[in-house]
Amino acid sequence: MTRISIFMASCFFSSQIFAADFITLIYGPIKRSIPVSEFHHLEETGKAIGSLGDLLRLAKQQPARVQELLKTNFDLDVVDASNFLNSKLATGLLTKLGRAIHPPYSSDYSVQAFRAAFIASAADGNIKVIEIFDNYPNKQIWIDLEVLPGVIEELGGILNL
Repeated sequence: MTRISIFMASCFFSSQIFAADFITLIYGPIKRSIPVSEFHHLEETGKAIGSLGDLLRLAKQQPARVQELLKTNFDLDVVDASNFLNSKLATGLLTKLGRAIHPPYSSDYSVQAFRAAFIASAADGNIKVIEIFDNYPNKQIWIDLEVLPGVIEELGGILNL
């Protein structure tokens, strides 16, 4: 078996070749990495543990609200997801979102990373937010908390037209 054959076989038989291990929250010069496993624990049990639990307590946020977000489910066929995510509208939306949520050190590949994560997540006909972490093609996802509110506001304005 050639190296390419082995790689292709591993792609078909492994559902988690790429997955984010950490969500890194950035606020100015401060960075805090939270294991994705803590988000899974919260999604499954409703209990925030470790760094995620500490952060939610400091921010006075209810774990149930974050759990609800993580469990949010969208019915979406993989072909429809791919067609939409490759449209000009989606590219624009993902570009804006990528200013706040992106691979480490650069937002240059954020659109491609989001497309890959969303399409892989839609393979079973629906997308859960937590699955996007599992299918994100980088070991870390950086979220810039200073930029995120403005991006959400901007996207909200566009989507409410």
